[in-house]
Amino acid sequence: MSGPKNLTVGITVNLEHYENLRLEVSGEVVTHEDALDLARFLYEELEKYGVGDPATRERIENFQKRVFPQISSKPDTYTKECTAGVCPLPGSVDPLVDAGPGTPARTLVTPVPVMNEQSPVLTTTESGIEAESTVITCEDCGVAVNPAEQKMSMLFTNRTLCRKCLKKV
Repeated sequence: MSGPKNLTVGITVNLEHYENLRLEVSGEVVTHEDALDLARFLYEELEKYGVGDPATRERIENFQKRVFPQISSKPDTYTKECTAGVCPLPGSVDPLVDAGPGTPARTLVTPVPVMNEQSPVLTTTESGIEAESTVITCEDCGVAVNPAEQKMSMLFTNRTLCRKCLKKV
């Protein structure tokens, strides 16, 4: 960073039931580390809220895990970031352990497409007859309803109504 800058970090946690928790911290930062310190301070201040209510505390903790992943992780947890698609390995890698004699060996099985012969395939003549015999009617007056009217009435009333009955509602 070039020169000192004023940084403001603000968060809003939705606590449900039309309740929100809004926190904001401001400070002068010179380096990237100063900005992280400001975020850590906000994280620590957020820890003080919701102590008396387990549901609120859970929402705040979930927010902290999503928004502050590096701060909320334990210090010994490996959190180095990947650059250019290459991720460095952690300091020690556990060797692969044999599953043991009781575990069956896995084999590669190629999936074979299965045809279900019980489901009939409709031809265009059958589907055309089916569409003509199905008539959608108004639930109040019994008048035939076109598909556009049905969609509109289902959207607003969750019932199939004609335009005339929909205007009454």
